[in-house]
Amino acid sequence: MAITISVFVAVMIVFAIAAKMQAEVNARGGCPKCQTPVPRYRKPSSFRQAFFGGWMCENCGTEMDRKGSKLAPE
Repeated sequence: MAITISVFVAVMIVFAIAAKMQAEVNARGGCPKCQTPVPRYRKPSSFRQAFFGGWMCENCGTEMDRKGSKLAPE
């Protein structure tokens, strides 16, 4: 029972952090190139996005870090 509660709390913390990151990026205008808001739920398109956070703009394809800054191509 305690493990179930711990897992639930951990998942809720992860979702809260993700929502906070998304809100901060959108408060600064979203995508640095076209100002499209980032989606609440992201699908990482690279290992870097999955491990460190970040988004790929659905409109123009600009890759952003978790703070919404444009990333240089790999």
